[in-house]
Amino acid sequence: IMGYKFIEGDGILVFVLAPGAFIALGYLIAITNRINKA
Repeated sequence: IMGYKFIEGDGILVFVLAPGAFIALGYLIAITNRINKA
């Protein structure tokens, strides 16, 4: 029972962290592009 709850929580964490990771990647790409242009 506890294991199932942990798996369910991890699934929610994945759905929450995935968009945040994509946003962070977008910011990193934008920063590197500005540094390369400058």
